[in-house]
Amino acid sequence: MKESLDMKKKEVVAIIIAVIVVVCVFAIGAVNKFLIESDKESQAVVHEQHKAAKKSSTSSSSKEQTDAASEDSTDTTKLPETAAPDSGMLDSLRAADPEYWKKKTDTKNPYPDLKKYNVVEITVNTALQQMTITGDGQLLQTMLCSTGDATPLGDFAIENEQGASFYASAAGEGGNYWVSFKGHGLYTIHSTPTDKAGNFIESEGQLLGTKHTKGSIHLSQEDAKWLYENVTIGTVVHIV
Repeated sequence: MKESLDMKKKEVVAIIIAVIVVVCVFAIGAVNKFLIESDKESQAVVHEQHKAAKKSSTSSSSKEQTDAASEDSTDTTKLPETAAPDSGMLDSLRAADPEYWKKKTDTKNPYPDLKKYNVVEITVNTALQQMTITGDGQLLQTMLCSTGDATPLGDFAIENEQGASFYASAAGEGGNYWVSFKGHGLYTIHSTPTDKAGNFIESEGQLLGTKHTKGSIHLSQEDAKWLYENVTIGTVVHIV
């Protein structure tokens, strides 16, 4: 009888232990499942945060690019106005004064103070026979000039060689207020031609504004004098 009771107790204990084991296994499984789900949710949150951050960054970058493009396209910075060369300049000057070749040919603008500008450039338009002077991109002066078939095209600069007058016996003429822009005296900008005595040759002066020189660039007497007295060595000369 006693042995039978002991057996029953052992069976009960075994059952209890088995139940406890099952409960523990179930609990452990539940805990693991909870932890896994929590980890997934955490990863999902982090992933969403990354997506949101990336989207925000992309949106911000896109907005910056759009704003930059908008600023570029709507840039209202106004460059100094530069009037188009006057194709009727020669006719107007000739009609107003037969001795136009002695005088200032830009009748609209006074001679500028070139010292006020950081970048001064000279441009010679061989098609229109006009010389323009700009300061920091702003048109300052448009002068009537003359070039020739031998006038070089390209970019040059005012050189050291210059003087109040010269006479070239080989050419049979000279000029006043000359400054070299190529070849150290070979190609110059100067007044309309003078004779051996230094007198201006009127027939040559009346050709100012037409293409007829031997390569140098002619200006009126007054324009040549002003340029000679004000242009600095190294000033760029564009001939087109």
